[in-house]
Amino acid sequence: MDGADETSPEPLVARAQEALDAGEWLTAKQAYEQRLEQGEDAEALFGLGVAEWWLGQTRASLRHHERAYALFHREPDPEQALLAAFWLCLTYRMSMGNLSASQGWLGRAASLADEFDLGPLGALVLIARADIATDAGRPDEAERFSREALRIAREAGEIDLELCALSELGAALVELGRVEEGTHLLDEAMAGALSGDVVGLDSIVLIACLTITSCSRGGDLTRATQWVRAADEFHQRFGSLHLYTTCRTAYGSVLFATGEWELAEAELQAALKIGTSAEPALQAESLAQLAELRLAQGRPEEASRLLDGHEDHPAAIFAIASLFILCNALWNDLARPIMNGTSWGPSAAGLIVIGLGIPVYYLFARRQENVAGR
Repeated sequence: MDGADETSPEPLVARAQEALDAGEWLTAKQAYEQRLEQGEDAEALFGLGVAEWWLGQTRASLRHHERAYALFHREPDPEQALLAAFWLCLTYRMSMGNLSASQGWLGRAASLADEFDLGPLGALVLIARADIATDAGRPDEAERFSREALRIAREAGEIDLELCALSELGAALVELGRVEEGTHLLDEAMAGALSGDVVGLDSIVLIACLTITSCSRGGDLTRATQWVRAADEFHQRFGSLHLYTTCRTAYGSVLFATGEWELAEAELQAALKIGTSAEPALQAESLAQLAELRLAQGRPEEASRLLDGHEDHPAAIFAIASLFILCNALWNDLARPIMNGTSWGPSAAGLIVIGLGIPVYYLFARRQENVAGR
């Protein structure tokens, strides 16, 4: 094949896809960008978004996946449109922490599955629903969705979908208190994913993150340690900022809960090095967990500073509640008027900071600003 042929659209996309399948993210990104210089193309936009996600360029990934979805939907290519919507649903929730956008894209994926006969791809909608239900504290719903997804995947012989559904089912059972049953399913899914049964590298990340997070929630230090090491080997080979940050945050949480505070801090600080641009949702979780560690160490003022800007994040609820308990004596006199909209001057704020060593006034005032801005 001569040089002219190699730069034509079809060979460029084929080369980019080959690099994507091999985990050569930068090579894939460059090839897709070359293809897009020749004109807009849905397949190239989608592939570029995948490569950018792996490289930690999350916002650019979302932008290109949204454009790819629009083009796939217009063609129409409902299967590819559903895949784009599924990626957007998970990325908005897991990486960005934007639950409204995530639900919106889940709705688009579900609409496509309802309108067209997409076969086993409909299981992706169920997997996303199960994942969201588990995180939202509705494991009974998650169990129902994941069992149905597992049935569809097995009937179709789709191993990637089967192992993703199996991991979702395991996570739901752990949340339901059926820990032994759930962890066995998570172990099975993780073993299958890392052994080479799974074709898609993105499926491995989904399964690994779910397994390690479930180990963290169950306080299983031994299992978490084993799977974090396995996931780290995968990260060293392919690189996944999402997986790396999830591992560090979840493992740090388990270490903190089991009294290994020094090791927990090292893991959480490693997670924070990723930065807010690639994984803002996980960044907030790491900060909240570190704030809890600071509270346990008797350093409440540092805990309060860590929560600055993350007061409304669900992961910060425990740490903020703990700070409120620490200033219980001042709650009725100072906090409640602030929550009711009363304006307090700098002297009152200074009284709280000096009296408690915690900028509680600032936390309340910041939350009021967030509520007022909605």
